[in-house]
Amino acid sequence: MNKLSLLLSTSLFLSFSVMADDNVTITMDIEGATYGYGQIMCAIYDSKSSFLKEPAAKMIVQIDENNQAQCVFENMPKGVYAASAVYDLDSNGELKTNFIGIPKEPVGMSNNHKPKFGPPKFKKSKQQVTGDHVFNIEVDAS
Repeated sequence: MNKLSLLLSTSLFLSFSVMADDNVTITMDIEGATYGYGQIMCAIYDSKSSFLKEPAAKMIVQIDENNQAQCVFENMPKGVYAASAVYDLDSNGELKTNFIGIPKEPVGMSNNHKPKFGPPKFKKSKQQVTGDHVFNIEVDAS
């Protein structure tokens, strides 16, 4: 009975170790904002159907003295992700848009995707995440 308990506990430990290895840390490094003015709203999306609608994870962070911000999402499953950052100039937690839905506040997407017409596309913003990953995003506040 003692050997069986040892075998079961070892198997359980190894299965949890394998599951932990399937998770990664996704970091968003955001540049282009101004310290002391507004905040950054970060979001990551894991599918075309959820893109810009229902993020897999999101957070709001402050801009540091170097005019940069960083969002860190830990324990995310490996997969395909797209990232977006909104420079929330008035710190109200919402993206301001004009009457037809065009953003009035600076936004940035993964892969530096900047569509000329219409909203950004998941296909052009996505990246395969197989390990700890960094998205570099520029929000153009000029």
